Amino acid sequence: MRKKISDEEADKLLEEQYIREAKEMEAGLLRSAGIDPEEESEPEAEEKIKAGYDHLMASLKRKGQYRERYSEDAIINFEDWNRKMEALRLETEKRKRTHLLVKRGGVLAAGFMMAFLTGMTLLANIKNFFTIV
Repeated sequence: MRKKISDEEADKLLEEQYIREAKEMEAGLLRSAGIDPEEESEPEAEEKIKAGYDHLMASLKRKGQYRERYSEDAIINFEDWNRKMEALRLETEKRKRTHLLVKRGGVLAAGFMMAFLTGMTLLANIKNFFTIV
């Protein structure tokens, strides 16, 4: 028969398994970096790791495969952001008004053209009608 375990025992077993798996992953990462996970971490090793990381970042930046997410110049404050967003909103409103005016002007021009062409057609047909009769 199966023995039922309590929630506390299950939590303890899961915690132990989680810690064990985390240590295994950390050891694998250290091994892939060329560091023996069994030896104690020394301050020199930490400096060596940081120097290796800095070297990796410099080579990636040099190759163009990595770039900083934000530069100091690209960071703007909240007031600048609000001003830029307000300017963008005003530009969008201006474009909408212009689009609406052009659209209305096009409809108006098409209406005038239709009226003009209809009038010309009527005049041409009337002249032909009177010359025949």
